Amino acid sequence: MVNLRFGFWVALAGAALSQPCLGMESEADDAASRLLPIPVQLDSMQRLHITTRGERIDGGIVELNRGDCQDIVTHTDADFEGGSFTAQGGFSENEWAAASYTLAPSEFPLTVNRIEMIFATVGTTVTTTTEWSVGVWEGTPNNGTLVALFSSDGQILPHIVMPPGNNGTNVLVEVDPGDPDQIVVTNNGSNTFTVGYRIDEHNNQTQNPCFFAPPQASNAFPVTDTSGLANSTGNWLFGLNCGSFGCPPNGGWVNFAGLNSLCRPSGDWVIRATYTPTTCTDDLGACCVSDGVCFELTQAECLSVEGVFNGVGTVCADFNCVAGACCLPDGSCLDGVFQSICETEFNGTYQGDGTACADVTCPEAVEACCFPAGCVNLTPTNCIGAGGTPGGPGSVCATFNCNPTGACCLPDGACVDALSPEDCAIAGGTYQGDNVQCSTVSCPEPFGACCFDTGFCIELESDCVIADGEWAGPLTDCKTACIASCPPDVSGDGNVDLVDLNIVLGTFGQSGPDLQGDADGNGSVDLADLNLVLGSFGESC
Repeated sequence: MVNLRFGFWVALAGAALSQPCLGMESEADDAASRLLPIPVQLDSMQRLHITTRGERIDGGIVELNRGDCQDIVTHTDADFEGGSFTAQGGFSENEWAAASYTLAPSEFPLTVNRIEMIFATVGTTVTTTTEWSVGVWEGTPNNGTLVALFSSDGQILPHIVMPPGNNGTNVLVEVDPGDPDQIVVTNNGSNTFTVGYRIDEHNNQTQNPCFFAPPQASNAFPVTDTSGLANSTGNWLFGLNCGSFGCPPNGGWVNFAGLNSLCRPSGDWVIRATYTPTTCTDDLGACCVSDGVCFELTQAECLSVEGVFNGVGTVCADFNCVAGACCLPDGSCLDGVFQSICETEFNGTYQGDGTACADVTCPEAVEACCFPAGCVNLTPTNCIGAGGTPGGPGSVCATFNCNPTGACCLPDGACVDALSPEDCAIAGGTYQGDNVQCSTVSCPEPFGACCFDTGFCIELESDCVIADGEWAGPLTDCKTACIASCPPDVSGDGNVDLVDLNIVLGTFGQSGPDLQGDADGNGSVDLADLNLVLGSFGESC
């Protein structure tokens, strides 16, 4: 027995075959030997995953390492991905091909997870449909107990269908982890369990198979490997009762060691089974791999197949993998979320299996609502309707300040702490943010008039002195701050000329504050101002 670490996924699919078969024996030989080996080469193996409940998942087998938790047992060294095989052309309706496996007593009781076997057509001229069954026994099939039987019906479990020509089908059946009726095998004292396949109905078995083999051109057959018979007692055949010359004589169960040389295949059945000891302590949990499909895996395995792990100890039988809409606490919605993920990871409200956000209305989230008299937690719609101001998503009155204050940068460059945004604006300042303190901000320096001896003036920050000017202070302007240094130069360009004269004449007789032509600064433009300009006419300030 070859004991292999397991390949997780299982499937049912057809694969192309190449190389024509060797010549068939005559019908007289068929009746005598019933052994019709047909060498075939399977260059590839396509798959369709099928469970006992009829779930079909496209895709190949994903190899996962489950440590000591799950094992494959087989007698064959054949590669289930393809290679050389021998189709057993004499196999007829209601005959079984089976393999038994003897394990350590500590492995029992065990759960059979998946079973697989390869069938082939060689040189068929029509599309073939083969009805089949798969069974599991406690002990050997000749004296053990049949504990599970599944048969194809073309609806829940598909028949084997292959197109004309040379083809192969690897029938891989997995027990749905969500099925409450798992295949549990106890130890009947033999430390053995058996799995096998039966052909229930050929595509075209036209005559009595005891005398005429099912026509090769229109039927499929189970295969053995080509490397020689490795386990003559572990491979089994259930033959029809064809009398004393049948295979076996008078029919029934017999292992290959009990078949005569004319009936005994030269290789092992290409069958293997995957099982899990029920005493396994691996950290398994329900893993949703698609909508409605669940497998019990470790978290690492679940992530490796892009599934959603639902926690150690969860089981598919008790878990729903159908997704739906999830309403989040902030009132938003997520599509395609499993119920457990919605409730545990998002703290959301699951809207039901198969629902979509487009079809549901998520309730508004409650948030802080500010009123002059205080704060109340309300939905934004109710808050606005009551004349309040919503505090924003995620806000709650317990931690939200409806009357925030912070640092305020004033126009003169000073900073004042704990002003409200409204009070800061009234002071002409710039609000620095809620709960911000002056010690953490740098208010910009204000501008002011920078006066030069020449009478020139420009508005600068306090670094006016770097330019050899005299800074008049924050918020001062050249028009009022520097005029005293050269009163006749009312234009402030450093010269007393026609520009200044025109300004005085243009504003002559006017009164009021900040008149540009008011050279003496007495609040009116009169003869005194005109005389100042004329008296300094042509001079530079």
